[in-house]
Amino acid sequence: MKIIGVILIVIGVVDLGLSWMGTDITYQFVGEFSAYTPWILMVAGGFLFRQGMSSDDTED
Repeated sequence: MKIIGVILIVIGVVDLGLSWMGTDITYQFVGEFSAYTPWILMVAGGFLFRQGMSSDDTED
């Protein structure tokens, strides 16, 4: 779960950076909603990362 979370966070950061430079990589998938996809990806990645961290703590 942690790895998937980190991947989603990285994709979100890359998407945000590219959108600031004028390239929108998610527009063809979600249309006008693409302005929010970097934030959604980063929040979802953070959630999955935290879930992976908490599951590691309970396995001990």
